[in-house]
Amino acid sequence: MDIQTIYLYGLIIGGIITILYMLIGDVFEAIGEITVGSILNPTVVLSFISVLCGAGYIMELRETLDSLSIFVLATLISLVIVSLLHFFILVPLAKSEQSTAFSIVDFIGKEGEVITTIPVNGLGEVLIKSGLGSTGNIAKCASNTEISQGSSILVLEIDQDGVLIVEPVFLKKITH
Repeated sequence: MDIQTIYLYGLIIGGIITILYMLIGDVFEAIGEITVGSILNPTVVLSFISVLCGAGYIMELRETLDSLSIFVLATLISLVIVSLLHFFILVPLAKSEQSTAFSIVDFIGKEGEVITTIPVNGLGEVLIKSGLGSTGNIAKCASNTEISQGSSILVLEIDQDGVLIVEPVFLKKITH
């Protein structure tokens, strides 16, 4: 079997495995604790093999260099391309992942607005805005007074049932 055929088979097999990894790679990552920032990430390894075999195959078709020189040149090309992929695409993507999860405890000390009137000794609903969006939560007044719809509130604490304990925020008007 000549080297050109080996490069072609490597390219085909590397491409197929890459596509399969894209489809079911999350399963392998969950089992093997693979991190995206790692240099031994399967995406990096499969990309290296695919680019090496692709560059080797093309150069074997077009170049008059000997096979060892072509292999070294294809390896260098693959290292450069895969390094660029790793450091400029994969690592920044891994660092940019942010969780949109929040804890209800994060609402303590936040201001919000009553969207359903909180009656005396009863429950209503408040809207709390955060950097991740707005969340409607069940609330009751700490001083057992009515807080009407549209009023501003401050979250003081959370009770054992996850109900926000709030107090109205009275805005002082400044006169000149």
